Amino acid sequence: MHMHRLTAGAILCLTATAPASRAQQVKPLSIEDALATRTFGIYAPISVSPDGRWVAYTIVDPRKRRSHSENAPNFLSTGAPRDAEGAELWIADTKTGATRDLTGHAGNSWDGVWSPDGSRLAFYSDRDGMARLWVWDRATATVRRVSSVIPRAYLLFETPAWTPDGASLIVKVLPEGDTIGQSEDSVAKAALALPNDTIPTAEVLTANIGSSDTARVDGGSNPDLIADLALVRISNGTVRRIVRRSQIMEYSISPTGERVAYTVLSGMVVTPEITWVYDIGVADLRTGATRIIARRVPNLWGPTISWSPDGLHIAFTTKPHSYGLQDLPDRPLPPGDCYVASVLNDSVRDLTPGAHVDLGANFQAPVWSADGSTLFVLGGGGLWRADAQRGGLERIGRVPGRAAVAILTSGPFARPWPSNAGNTLLLRTLDERTLKVGVARIDVRTGASELAYEDDEWLPGASRTAFGMSAAADVFVYQRESAAHPGDLWVADPTFLARRRLTHINPQLDDYVFGERRLIYWRSDDGDSLRGALLLPAGYKAGKRYPLISYQYGGENWSMFANNFGVIPMVGDYVQILATRGYAVLVPDAPQHIGTPMLDLAKTVLPGVNRAIELGVADPARLGIMGLSYGCFSTLMIVVQTTRFKAAECSSGASSIIGMAGTELGWAWADSGQGKMGATVWQRRDRYIENSAYFYLDRVTTPILMVNGTADRGVPSFLADATYEALRQLGKRVEYVRYVGEGHGPMYYSRANVTDYLNRLVRWFGTYFADSSGSSEPGTLR
Repeated sequence: MHMHRLTAGAILCLTATAPASRAQQVKPLSIEDALATRTFGIYAPISVSPDGRWVAYTIVDPRKRRSHSENAPNFLSTGAPRDAEGAELWIADTKTGATRDLTGHAGNSWDGVWSPDGSRLAFYSDRDGMARLWVWDRATATVRRVSSVIPRAYLLFETPAWTPDGASLIVKVLPEGDTIGQSEDSVAKAALALPNDTIPTAEVLTANIGSSDTARVDGGSNPDLIADLALVRISNGTVRRIVRRSQIMEYSISPTGERVAYTVLSGMVVTPEITWVYDIGVADLRTGATRIIARRVPNLWGPTISWSPDGLHIAFTTKPHSYGLQDLPDRPLPPGDCYVASVLNDSVRDLTPGAHVDLGANFQAPVWSADGSTLFVLGGGGLWRADAQRGGLERIGRVPGRAAVAILTSGPFARPWPSNAGNTLLLRTLDERTLKVGVARIDVRTGASELAYEDDEWLPGASRTAFGMSAAADVFVYQRESAAHPGDLWVADPTFLARRRLTHINPQLDDYVFGERRLIYWRSDDGDSLRGALLLPAGYKAGKRYPLISYQYGGENWSMFANNFGVIPMVGDYVQILATRGYAVLVPDAPQHIGTPMLDLAKTVLPGVNRAIELGVADPARLGIMGLSYGCFSTLMIVVQTTRFKAAECSSGASSIIGMAGTELGWAWADSGQGKMGATVWQRRDRYIENSAYFYLDRVTTPILMVNGTADRGVPSFLADATYEALRQLGKRVEYVRYVGEGHGPMYYSRANVTDYLNRLVRWFGTYFADSSGSSEPGTLR
């Protein structure tokens, strides 16, 4: 039995809710500090102890991570999932603000979940060299390895699940008889094999005559999901395998502790967009019997399921990625409905047939009332109820001017929070115009509502922990982040009048002043109303004009990320590197239409730049543009149509739709996907040429910094090579940086390479946007 004592010196940090403040300064964000920015583990739970005193959470330290290109395996050599590399497990006292690091600087630790009585915290860790299941004892402050079995949690929401008596845990584990090496993708292994003189190394690819991309059902397969579902006894570590060698996505124990429900990837629907379909199974923990009770449930991430209070029914909604399912011979359950399945007779009832708003949700299951008679669901921005026995859908109401995006719940069975709220539900809300996020109360009898609070903060859109929040007792803990403040946990009571910051995970950023955001509005050349997130330079002074960089992604409305740190997800710290060097950064909405994506970008992005100039923020003589992936494609589409930009940066992108159609993404990408051609090249070759920047590179006057990884599978490097060669032969100003062995996007590069990239980015724009007044130069490296 492995046990470690964590000393106070190893785990106790500053006990104040907020550390002693330091004077903030307007100064360039150092690349070292930016790359040290810690974040909360993606999909990892926020777990509040039942008494509300402690909250457990996972932090990822990027300094402990290697490069993570799309070519890297999804599991580390220890058996930990790739997303857990650099993960640290912390707890925080919700009353005093004291924080404890349970990792002890040993390996990776993640996914802490409190026991029903709050005395223990179960989590995963590879602290002893392999991923295992561990528990931390709250009374003795010791950690103990529960079993030698290796967890097989692919995504961080696949957490340990306690039985109601606190005696055992349900865990996804490595299939019996497998080793870590045997479970890795055999295709990836074959790619590393060296040719020899005795074995042919030919790869044969075939295409069926007459095949097409019309709607069809394929057998879905994701080897990384394959696992056994096991019941692990806490006292002695014994393992009983319940479900064997299945593609399991989610699992949930019933309130009675007699059964466990689980979802299994069973296929995918191609229409030609892809929708994954799942089966829902139930295992009887008393007899070990398993069976499938619902089949072909469409949901991109797997249906999120909820148990009725008596443990006899399971509720879920359907949420496909695409709605072209009616043409399928073996079509899945209808989309956007609410269903209840019985664990006694395997019946599945659609409670909401007929026409109505889409009730589907990727990350929140229907919420049961305390007596099990009613299910609460969200749809069309409002709150609805469905009768769990008779069926039927009734609108409860909507918070005026707001969209309801989540129902606040608590506990492992997602019951309404707080438990004494009576006929009131608390909803997470979003003002879709201003992007303010808040909490509102709504009376389920009358539909009357009121806002409890609202602020400019980030709304996590992909979290199995109900939008980055958790609650217990009278304590509500949630992730809060804004354009000028990186993420931390905040705590509130049911009134939401006394909200306060609980954690402080990035002290190295304390003395920086970051750029604040402003939402701006304009009309496209076609008269459409558009919005953009304008990140102002740090220390912005009204009346002074600044160099502006446009960061766009064609076909998307990225202004919706305005409350992310740095206004762009995943690369917000990179954007703040620019903002703290005197740049304004515009993230414009950039809708595109079939057949005219290149022209559409000029009609939408350039008027947004004009608006930033009209507002007195942007200097029309110092305009830049940049983009990543399809954003790079978009950048090239724009600079072949205008001479206004003085410098451009283009990462992991291409300039030819024809070239992209010949990659793994295929013609579906060009025809009905991002390429927006609406036809094959043989049907509309003129359209492919008209919308490929490659054929207009002779018009470029903007100096371009191009960046690509040689192992990029999303946009193979030969496409960037072709763009560079064309620009070189045309005598254009271009610098091309190829990072050997790296994949798609600098944010996944090794630390050395991303540091090199950011230094080049700063120097590139600094070369063309030096302030002629002689004041602090944009681009200065400090």
